[in-house]
Amino acid sequence: MVDKRSSDDSTNRRRRECISCGKRFTTYERVEDLDLTVTKKTGLKESFSPEKLKAGLLKACEKRPVTEERVDEIVAEIEKECRDEYGEEVESTVIGDKALEKLRPLDEVSYLRFASVFRAFESIEHFEKEASSLKDAQDRVVNKIKKVRKRDGRIVPFERERITNAIYKASIAVGERNKKQARELADKAVAELNVLGFTEPSVEDIQDVVEKVLIEGGHAKTTKAYIIYRQQHAKMRDMKSTFIDIHDVMEGYLKQSDWRTKENSNVDYSFSGLMLHTAGSVIANYVLNEMYSPEIAEAHRDGYFHIHDLSAGIVGYCAGWSLKNLLVRGFGGVPNKVD
Repeated sequence: MVDKRSSDDSTNRRRRECISCGKRFTTYERVEDLDLTVTKKTGLKESFSPEKLKAGLLKACEKRPVTEERVDEIVAEIEKECRDEYGEEVESTVIGDKALEKLRPLDEVSYLRFASVFRAFESIEHFEKEASSLKDAQDRVVNKIKKVRKRDGRIVPFERERITNAIYKASIAVGERNKKQARELADKAVAELNVLGFTEPSVEDIQDVVEKVLIEGGHAKTTKAYIIYRQQHAKMRDMKSTFIDIHDVMEGYLKQSDWRTKENSNVDYSFSGLMLHTAGSVIANYVLNEMYSPEIAEAHRDGYFHIHDLSAGIVGYCAGWSLKNLLVRGFGGVPNKVD
């Protein structure tokens, strides 16, 4: 093999050379996905057909403000979700429900068209009932929330579907797979946020309200899974705060652009100094996050004050001696000691 390149679609392009004649040629290698089997209502099984699903969606969206590109995205999303959630076999009703779930926020008419085929409407009453249900769901939640404040301070567009997905994933963790119920609970959470007067809630505000809705709805197991999910992600965020960019640390020392390279006057600019600096940066970050309170750590980072020799924070200061022992006991065992 002479050369190898990977593309975005998980295809490996390999440039090869024949050992006999020296002629070069190219091969393409791609991981083959296992077939996704669809079980129909009649019990018959068939391979999942993206083309068939796309055709049905395009027909429902005909002359509506839904682009073919968006339909392609919906098909890909549904296939991925089915594989992730159900493995190699999924019921046709699941695919239909997912399609309706994607169409509902996009276009009401497309939603009703697809629902009429998927749910086999037989009379005008069926259309009226579905349309009424759709309108009732919209009337229940008069949403004034357009933006959400992320933990890092960024303001991003509000997406109700994120709440639905979070609740649904929590329910999956306890053996439930009811997307409709997850959507209804998300609607209740959004309604509660509006009642509380939020117009630009934080992520924490939203999660607190979701917990409240789950508890009040009697979903104890899902609530527990959701709380555990929050705790795990909080722990992951805390862990990230102890990470350092080793490239920046190395560059800062080698180019001497980081003032901390000269923080210790007893260490000169050298390879051993580089080793002490990089190791010390890791220790300093650990000490700041694990030994000091969040308030002190934040004040240090924001420059309100400076904690000297953080890299020696585990032992107190750079010499490695216990200040308490020095002050209380003096330099015991040293000739002409100073008490």
